[in-house]
Amino acid sequence: MEPPPPPADAKERHIDVLFVGSFIDYQKAREEWLAFPRSIVSVFEGILDCMLADETRGLEEAARCVLEGLGFYPNSKEFYRFFTHLHLVDRFVRGYRRHQCLDILARSGLRVECYGNWMEAKLDAGKKFTIKPPIDMTETLAIVRQAKIVLNVLPGYIDGAHERIFTAMLGGAACVSDRSRFLEEEFVDGQDILLYSHRNSGVLPEVLNTLIATPRKLREVAQNGREKTLHSHTWLERAKRLLTITETQKLLAMNDKNLPF
Repeated sequence: MEPPPPPADAKERHIDVLFVGSFIDYQKAREEWLAFPRSIVSVFEGILDCMLADETRGLEEAARCVLEGLGFYPNSKEFYRFFTHLHLVDRFVRGYRRHQCLDILARSGLRVECYGNWMEAKLDAGKKFTIKPPIDMTETLAIVRQAKIVLNVLPGYIDGAHERIFTAMLGGAACVSDRSRFLEEEFVDGQDILLYSHRNSGVLPEVLNTLIATPRKLREVAQNGREKTLHSHTWLERAKRLLTITETQKLLAMNDKNLPF
């Protein structure tokens, strides 16, 4: 069933920029790995530097790159054991990027509503940056329908998305998100989504201000995003795609039995 149409006019939406997500204390994650032997700390720091320098590089790729640079080529079992400890690096990167974006917005003068435990982050926030307590998914669905723009910071998905993006679009808000290969393939930057890079996150206030000051463009991005999500990215559409994949695999398996090799 298609969700009810959201308010189309931005004038009916009292939140300029919305962010829903908790503060992640990334420095605590780093403190944990600093307790490891010095050689391991060096590897962790190398993986962190690799990921922060190149946001198209995921955790596994960065880890292999650093290890191979040291002349170590682990087998699958060795790499898996090592990889289980890298949640600390992943947590740092997630928390650092999220904090960086929110810190830029807090000092920008934009009207932002932020839901989560951000009081712990001690942001240098102006009067227009409002921090509110965490909310659940049901509350989020209602709040999104009051927002002109929803800001998304991906949790390290270099080739994926997040439900916040599709929730924002279905709620009739324009979505501004950091880049991933999936988003660049599925959406058109500037047409149904606005994408930014963490290497250039300082431009976020300008991007958001320009969008808010251009109601026609704001409405166009929001409407295009909603239409594309309804067409391709609902749970129903995902289920249909999974069924197609499953049926195709069954057909291929049947044909394989008849192959002469």
